[in-house]
Amino acid sequence: QNQAVGSLDDLLKGRDPNIYEECMAALWSFCCLKADAVGPQAPTPGTADAMRLPEFDVLSVVDHRMRWYSEEAPAFGRAVREVAKPYKHVIFVGASMGGAGALIHCGDVADAVMAFSPQANLLEACLRPSAADIATLESIGNAMQASIRQA
Repeated sequence: QNQAVGSLDDLLKGRDPNIYEECMAALWSFCCLKADAVGPQAPTPGTADAMRLPEFDVLSVVDHRMRWYSEEAPAFGRAVREVAKPYKHVIFVGASMGGAGALIHCGDVADAVMAFSPQANLLEACLRPSAADIATLESIGNAMQASIRQA
């Protein structure tokens, strides 16, 4: 049985870089375990090829309705704050609409935000959340700016 490896290069060594699913499976297969299960003990079956990431949890959210994480924003914000409570450090990461969502909700929750190409100007965006009027889109942008200032 293989032992867990310590670096990304070691983890992906010998794998075909063109088989994206295989590489991602190797990278993420260990992340589903609780942080307290990660440590110097022997790897759990099925995780032998995974990279160890101690005390590292991932919460992934997807806005399937494509509302830029603004629909039900107060309730969503409360849920995120509740989930984040037990953690010493919280980082929000998102791209495009997800980047906008990360910026909208980072406020008093995130210690850091990595927003890649956030869709921040919804008035000029070709793809944007449905809104009753321009004022609604402006309010989403204003909420994002307020959250950034608070962070």
